[in-house]
Amino acid sequence: MIKKMRNNFHDQERKEFRARLDYSLHPSRHIELPTQLYGRESSIQEMLDAFETSGTHPFIWGPRGIGKTSLGHTACEAFNNEVVLASTVACGKNTNFRELIDDVISNAVYRHSPIFKDSSLRASLKTFGIEVSTELAGIESNQQDVSINQAATLIDSTFSLSRYGEKTPIIIVDEFDRLDDEETFQSISDLLKQLSVISSRAKFCFCGVTDDLGHLLSAHESVDRYIFGVELQPLSHDSIWNLIRDTEQEFHIEFHRGQQIRIGQISAGYPHFAHLVLKNTLMEAFENKFSERDVTTDLFRSGLNRSATQAATRLRTAYENAVRKGTDRYTEVLFAVANSKHLNRQFKDIVDDYQMIMQSRSDREGYDTKKNNAQDLRNALNSLHRRGYLKKGKSGWYQFHDPMLRSYVRLIAETEGVELGDDTFPN
Repeated sequence: MIKKMRNNFHDQERKEFRARLDYSLHPSRHIELPTQLYGRESSIQEMLDAFETSGTHPFIWGPRGIGKTSLGHTACEAFNNEVVLASTVACGKNTNFRELIDDVISNAVYRHSPIFKDSSLRASLKTFGIEVSTELAGIESNQQDVSINQAATLIDSTFSLSRYGEKTPIIIVDEFDRLDDEETFQSISDLLKQLSVISSRAKFCFCGVTDDLGHLLSAHESVDRYIFGVELQPLSHDSIWNLIRDTEQEFHIEFHRGQQIRIGQISAGYPHFAHLVLKNTLMEAFENKFSERDVTTDLFRSGLNRSATQAATRLRTAYENAVRKGTDRYTEVLFAVANSKHLNRQFKDIVDDYQMIMQSRSDREGYDTKKNNAQDLRNALNSLHRRGYLKKGKSGWYQFHDPMLRSYVRLIAETEGVELGDDTFPN
């Protein structure tokens, strides 16, 4: 753990400053410390309920980039007197059941190698075709198929309470939504049922992107009784502002209210963007030997520009493809769709926002919204829908297919001097 350091960072060595920055802000990795997970107090309590309820396994679900993995890891840390993070794996599109089981065991060896020096455990694993190498902190597997009963026995014996100090072992399975193999999905469903039958204390914690957990699990209704759903929504502005204020206190720097509002509007409840902008503004301050307490407009702008180049690659690529492979005029169309606290936008409201944006960008060529009831603008929106960037609902409603793309569009707009968002902020 990084020791508490003095507030003034301007005269620190770069390595020391980076360690301090990386400890405080996490734009590119999950959070593990409860004190750094903002706005998830009720979700943490739901996780405790799931951990304590016999036979159930938490499934953390919601939009991409909302902090599902962070909640899983943080809950394990918050309740480390009762549970232990025994293994963590991620699903791929073609992951099969045996590969998933092997990955779970392999990561457990990596995390808790002393446990796997036990000769009886190694012998048990060997009967399932798994050779343990504690020196290499990994396994070798013969990849032979295992039955559901065998897999349940393997999980139960490997992750018994006696091996983990009488704490409940938690196995995090991330990116569950990527799993595209129906047979694997069914095997996992059957495994959870069998673990309940044998009263295993080991628990899986699934994380997956979906806007409807019931729909994701609908093809496997029997699994529903073993799943404890924990839904995550975008963070409140209060939570984003608490992050900003704690960062100000830690680094002895102040963002003025307008800048705080901009960070909140850009983030739109997605912590990645708040962490990203704060981190890059502080990096700009450090590298340019900025020694004032108040963040200037130029410094903040530099932080935003730097953030635009460091946002998730999929977001940058999606935006560039939407604009450059379509028409340059799509830029302001995307700005207009992003200009609301509501994700789902009605066409007439998009038209109003588009007109307002174009008035501030008179040097740019735009669509004539007075012509044919703004049909050209509607055509542009429909094109973005057909190409997968927008969802289209009934009666002319549109929204971003990936809600995080809305935040990235807001970030780009800010770098171009266009302020988006009609959100309400705390005093």
